[in-house]
Amino acid sequence: MKQKIRQIIFEMRRQPLVGWVTLIATALSVFLFMVVFITQRVKTVPFAPESCRDRLMIGQFIHVKDINTGNDASGGLGYYCAKQIYEGLDGVERSALMLRDLDEVPVRGTSASGFQAQMRTVDADFFKIFDHTLLAGRYFTSAEVNSNLHVAVISESIARKAFGKTDCVGETIKINHRKYTVTGVVKEIRRAPGSPGRFRSRTSTSGRVARARRTACGPSP
Repeated sequence: MKQKIRQIIFEMRRQPLVGWVTLIATALSVFLFMVVFITQRVKTVPFAPESCRDRLMIGQFIHVKDINTGNDASGGLGYYCAKQIYEGLDGVERSALMLRDLDEVPVRGTSASGFQAQMRTVDADFFKIFDHTLLAGRYFTSAEVNSNLHVAVISESIARKAFGKTDCVGETIKINHRKYTVTGVVKEIRRAPGSPGRFRSRTSTSGRVARARRTACGPSP
């Protein structure tokens, strides 16, 4: 190793221009390699609420082909279709279904004025995969979702904005002009890059998650 370093120093003294160009090119190559490695690694590094990112698979679309005619088509993966495909698969620990996008909706509690917040429709197993910290109450259950009960888990910032407190379990909150019963309040989290929620479905479940905007819990611009 020492001999190699001495050789490099000797070459740089003998041909300084070539030596420095080689050194800078090598350093840039190492830097670019590290950038690519870190960028790819970030996509699977586990952190709350996606502590299982290294084992997480997200489905969004479905491709079907008619075995008789050979015609094929692609489209959004519906709620019941996703349940039939993913539930009970060998090697799958747990599956959860949710709508693909966060919706910007009006929210109102007992406070004087309403405000805008982000909401995602999910099933009860969502909270078994994506780890949140409960501050009050509980997560809604599969029985409540299947019974089409209007129940919601909200973040602490939504709770404070809507009720002036985080202990608001059992309170009624209006989300997108519909009344829901708050079953739980979770600790605020930052939304992870490439966060989940990519199931597209026209079938609405009763469990909803209302989360504050990351920048401010106030009206949308």
